[in-house]
Amino acid sequence: MTEKKTCLICNRKTQNYLYICNSCLELFSPKAEKVVKDFSYVDEAFACFYYGSLLRDSITSFKFYKKRYLGKVFGELLTDKIFYLGLNKKVDLIIPVPVHKKTLVERGFNQVELLADEVSLNTKIQVDANNLIKIKKTLEQARLDRSSRATNLADSFAIKRPEAIKDKNILLLDDVITTGSTVEECAKLLKNAGAKKIYAISIATSH
Repeated sequence: MTEKKTCLICNRKTQNYLYICNSCLELFSPKAEKVVKDFSYVDEAFACFYYGSLLRDSITSFKFYKKRYLGKVFGELLTDKIFYLGLNKKVDLIIPVPVHKKTLVERGFNQVELLADEVSLNTKIQVDANNLIKIKKTLEQARLDRSSRATNLADSFAIKRPEAIKDKNILLLDDVITTGSTVEECAKLLKNAGAKKIYAISIATSH
């Protein structure tokens, strides 16, 4: 018999193997697949879901209200997608999109690094969370229009140890992909430092 777990969204018992019941999972739908953007450096990008109200509220609670337990739900959903796409066989390293040190102090944690740790635990793919760093504090991307997002991120990231990613296939992990500006800027640095392929994945996408 499948062990009953408690859904971390609604607190009801569930026989789902995930920490989310089928009812809440259906409210996260529709499911997303490939994220189609005009990428130059990201080879392929994927998401688990398109944005909906429950998912948006859950990500906001996780990110800004320190509901870290939701990281287990999102980590499992990302893991499912990674296995479904076969990315676990294609990548050598997981790199979470970093936050600036001031943001880290304000927020208390990097929610994407927490997701990366959950995914690593489930897939056994190594995480490198200290190589790609954010050196410039930028405005929240979600608050900017499309034309301002790329300039907001310009020269805001850096790589400390290029030799650690040379010839590696990287899974770049973020919580949300909207215009794709953030993952594209990170992928640009990683490719210029010698990475072979960059796959990006997120919980949600708006397109």
